Amino acid sequence: SPLTWFGIALVAVTLALCAGSLRLPAWAAHVQRHDYSYGIYIWHWPVIVMLREVLPPMGPKRLTVVSLAVVIPLAMMSWHLVERPSLRAVRRWLGKPATRPEPVAVS
Repeated sequence: SPLTWFGIALVAVTLALCAGSLRLPAWAAHVQRHDYSYGIYIWHWPVIVMLREVLPPMGPKRLTVVSLAVVIPLAMMSWHLVERPSLRAVRRWLGKPATRPEPVAVS
């Protein structure tokens, strides 16, 4: 029934939000230095469309793996060659420091 699918979607979204808000010490240093998420968001659709046109038909799992193999390097290049330099230039132009402020303890 539609209500069952709504419940499944609601649980899936809740779990995704909980997992996304976890603080994992092993990933903390990497996450603070690089943010490839916007590049993945921007590049995924054009890459999928291109791959479906260029490659022979394939199943969704294989298309996902092949797409990720192309999208992740593109997102990394986009971050290092476009996004990060642009953010630094804007910060210089606005006169704001490029470093993150230290967290303030609330008592």
